[in-house]
Amino acid sequence: MKVPNILLTFLILSSIIICNSQSIVIDSINVPKSFENHYYSTNKEISVDDVLKINLQDFSDKDIKNIKIGTSYWNTFTFIVDLDIQPDYIEFNFAVTDKITLYVPQKNGIYKHFISGLSYPTKKIVSLQESSKALIKTENIDFSKPFFTHNKPMTIYGLQSINSQNNVIAYNEKPLSENSEFRKNLLDNVTYDFLFFLLIGMIMISFIFMLLHYLIMRKVYFLSYALYLFFLVFNYGYRTPFFYNFYSEIHPNLYFYLNQNCQMLANLSYMFFAKQFIDIKQYYPKLNPLYNFAIYLFITFIVIYNIIIISNPFYAYHEDIMKTSVYILSLISLAFVVYMFVKRKLTYTAIIFIGSMMLLIGYVLCIILNNFFILVPLVVIETTLFMSVISYLDLRNFKKALENDKLRQINEFKSKFFSNISHEFRTPLTLISVPIQEKLEETKLSKKDRTNFEMIHRNNVRLLNLVDQLLDLSKIEARNLKLKVKEGNIFELLSSIAYSFTNLASKKELIYKINIDRKENTAWFDGDVVEKITINLLSNAFKNTPKNGTILIIAFIEEDLLNLEIKNTGKGIPKEQQVKVFERFHQVNENQEGSGIGLSLVKELVNLNKGSISLDSKPDEWTSFNIQLPTNKGSFANSEINTKPQNKNKNHNLINSFPAKEKAKNEIIKELPILLIVEDNLELSNLLKSTFETNHNVIIAENGQKGIELALEQIPDIIISDIMMPIKNGIALVNELKNDECTSHIPIILLTAKVGEENELTGIETGADDYIYKPFSKKILIAKVKNLLESRQKLQEKYSGVSIFKVNPLDISPIDNEFLKKIEVVFNEKLTDSSFNVKELSKHLSPSLRTIERKLKALTGLTPVEFIESHRLELAAQLLKRDPKIRIQEVAYDAGFNSPSYFSERFKEKYGCSPTDFK
Repeated sequence: MKVPNILLTFLILSSIIICNSQSIVIDSINVPKSFENHYYSTNKEISVDDVLKINLQDFSDKDIKNIKIGTSYWNTFTFIVDLDIQPDYIEFNFAVTDKITLYVPQKNGIYKHFISGLSYPTKKIVSLQESSKALIKTENIDFSKPFFTHNKPMTIYGLQSINSQNNVIAYNEKPLSENSEFRKNLLDNVTYDFLFFLLIGMIMISFIFMLLHYLIMRKVYFLSYALYLFFLVFNYGYRTPFFYNFYSEIHPNLYFYLNQNCQMLANLSYMFFAKQFIDIKQYYPKLNPLYNFAIYLFITFIVIYNIIIISNPFYAYHEDIMKTSVYILSLISLAFVVYMFVKRKLTYTAIIFIGSMMLLIGYVLCIILNNFFILVPLVVIETTLFMSVISYLDLRNFKKALENDKLRQINEFKSKFFSNISHEFRTPLTLISVPIQEKLEETKLSKKDRTNFEMIHRNNVRLLNLVDQLLDLSKIEARNLKLKVKEGNIFELLSSIAYSFTNLASKKELIYKINIDRKENTAWFDGDVVEKITINLLSNAFKNTPKNGTILIIAFIEEDLLNLEIKNTGKGIPKEQQVKVFERFHQVNENQEGSGIGLSLVKELVNLNKGSISLDSKPDEWTSFNIQLPTNKGSFANSEINTKPQNKNKNHNLINSFPAKEKAKNEIIKELPILLIVEDNLELSNLLKSTFETNHNVIIAENGQKGIELALEQIPDIIISDIMMPIKNGIALVNELKNDECTSHIPIILLTAKVGEENELTGIETGADDYIYKPFSKKILIAKVKNLLESRQKLQEKYSGVSIFKVNPLDISPIDNEFLKKIEVVFNEKLTDSSFNVKELSKHLSPSLRTIERKLKALTGLTPVEFIESHRLELAAQLLKRDPKIRIQEVAYDAGFNSPSYFSERFKEKYGCSPTDFK
């Protein structure tokens, strides 16, 4: 062993014994030497002279747990330099900190300080680590004395540096990193890398932005643009160590294949994006096949090119082929975009035009300067432009959505308003119409009075039609009016409408020609919509045709389209007025009567039916409206196909009823069926009472809640209820009564002003037995009540000869069927017990005795006593058939009778023979 090495070992051991400060051994050149920190901490500001007075044994803190900002941390260490090593420079690499002061002992006995750190910049750096570095010449350093550092944390960097490891490196000459030319190149590369990573990061963020847009909005062009950005990131990403390391672990040449393909796939994705964003198929149909051909050609090239580079990666011309193809493709794409922009200056085309120009410029610059990095900032600018446009469109769409939401709320309010107004109008219209119709039916009415009453009736009907039209318009606005098409003979409907105007044509002395196809062709159509369109157009024609004028209606089907033309002679419509004819409340002639909503409604209904309407007119000669409506099933959505038959009982006319009377007490007369009227309008409820009180026990409830209470109390035979009422409406009444075991059997007729199939279906689906509109026909309403009561009676007669327990479940409601099953269970257990009676039956069932009596009477036509006796007789008949030798007395007791003689008497009445003969 050499003497210097023995001496070095001795010095190290001596240093460790003397103090706790760490000695850094310098025994090699260009090798980093790590050292730990030995701190002395104080909140006071002290100088290096004060520190020299501190015993080195006090520098004992190593891993400080509670590091505080503003506290001074003094560290000390010593050097032991190998005598064979004579370094010219020592580099101190401290952990990145805010400010660190290094105190170096000099041979002249003083300490020289060197400051570094983030808050004390001395030069431009290539990394943050360089900010806390100090390079010191060794010629004046006294290595026999301790070194000190002072660190006073100010930020998170300062806090983290306290317990971080530091190192020193000894050099025989100035390191290369301090060479000015080398540093300049290094700083240039750092700037380049920073910009590169920044731009790639922006592209990556844009990719995520576009992908989220696709996932939220489901527009394919967002996905295409996201893929374009994704492939660009991977194309340039291999230039970074992270991506390169990732590729190389999979396959050493993977970076090559990805670089080649990502460039081409980025261009292909951009082509798809341009096609979808501009919607070339819709706006440039002639160009679309050519553009598709270019896409398919490029896809073919990508496949061929991959075959070449996979089979021979070192093919000499593959790079030239790839570059040339991309540039040619870019020029072709630009040519397409320029053509589209010149042809139709659409906003979307302009965006693609600007983006394509920037990309083409980028490719040209890449060729000239041989630097593909130039393309990256241009891509970022192009992406930023597109994202700005998308953000603007998003903001505009958001504002539009808010406006649409407000408009929807307004339309819903209007629809509800008109619906309620319709109800409020129809009730008084009923009260006007009923007595007028009654008067018109009188044979002794004078001619003058008849004329006046007919005039009142006509205007009443006109007001009703106006209310209906307003309601339909509000429904269309609120998108509540839906098509309900069904298969049928459309010509039959059109003919019936057309011929209903013949009397009017005669009265007005008009020539009325009907030319409707007579073929038995079936078509898919909404009868209500077709009816309203035809009636409105014919009414308009009759209103505007002078005496001796001509009206013509033509209808035929051609190529699955109904062609309907209604033409009339007259003043015609001036050309400047024709564009306004279908506007709401517009009238061509202000002096002419009318609301101005009929043609507007026609236009809306035609649009709803996916049809078209046109107007042709020659002033002072004629006017013609031409309509085309699809009639094939495929033209309509599944939700628009109506599988249920239309309501044949729909009533559009104001017909007879009786005038109102004062409301009478709810008095019940036996033998007559009980009719419950639930109506909040006093006059209408009195009118209904006067209509039915002769043949029914009429009781009245003024709202749905009261109606439910009376129904449960009285168990009526039938109920007539309005829909729109306070507290509880008619739908709620139906729902509650039909789901209650006590009242589920009661037939209910809903009376309403709400016109529309949806309202009708709501009532029927809830359980209403029938439906009628205001203004209603007294005769129809009476017939409906009579039919429902007779249907109930026929059901009773149908099962009079057999056990009600064998009833067809389809003949009664599920709740009634469940009620009978409960009785059957009780009968199976108790019927043979002679003490079993009606009271015993009611104990086993929840309804009261009176409710059981009313319900059984309604379902079977029998009282509870008769019902029990009937089933005991049926049981006796079964016993007699099962065992002909059985004694009559035994049968009587086994069937629950106390008296054999009474049993024989009742048995003969039911079966027409004695029990003995029945055997």
